[in-house]
Amino acid sequence: MVQHNPGMRDTKMKTTKRIRAEFILCALMLLGAPGGRAADKYRVYLGTAGTLENEGVFRSVLDGRTGQLSQPELAVAALRPGVITIHPAGTHLYTIGKPAGYKGPRSGSVCAYKIDRDSGSLTLLNYEETKGQGPCYLQIDHQRRNILVCHYMSGNISVLPIAADGSVRPVSCVQQHSGSSQNPIRQDRPHPHSVTLDAADR
Repeated sequence: MVQHNPGMRDTKMKTTKRIRAEFILCALMLLGAPGGRAADKYRVYLGTAGTLENEGVFRSVLDGRTGQLSQPELAVAALRPGVITIHPAGTHLYTIGKPAGYKGPRSGSVCAYKIDRDSGSLTLLNYEETKGQGPCYLQIDHQRRNILVCHYMSGNISVLPIAADGSVRPVSCVQQHSGSSQNPIRQDRPHPHSVTLDAADR
């Protein structure tokens, strides 16, 4: 016999309402250990795409031995930073989306943040438009000079140079894709999802 608990559904609904932001992409950064020992903890950054009151990039710590993730804390408020990537040097973090408080028209853009290596907090350096709609992927080239942005909706890929201080510069190149495929509903135009570079950054 299964007994229905009338309070169970209400509890689930209340729990769901408390979870305002959806964590959709994360990036890991190794936390240094004293004395040169191998670190067993990793700083985790989580991009979000949720309600305005909880949007931003969150930080947490992953215990490599137990697999336990600490309670996420807000590293910086931002608007829909659903895709993030960390510079190979571990000094800067880049996201799609806009800075907190942005009130202008919706358009693709990349934000550059400086990472505080001690606390993990993020400081906004700048942001630049990406000349496309629906940015969905970020890739830093092997020479660490440029960041490439895929746009799912407009079907193009943009290149933004990375300045010496880690900020992003205006778009230097845009590659527009063309063509279609069999499904007229979702394949009527190109929808690039990612960029993969070879060792020569081609």
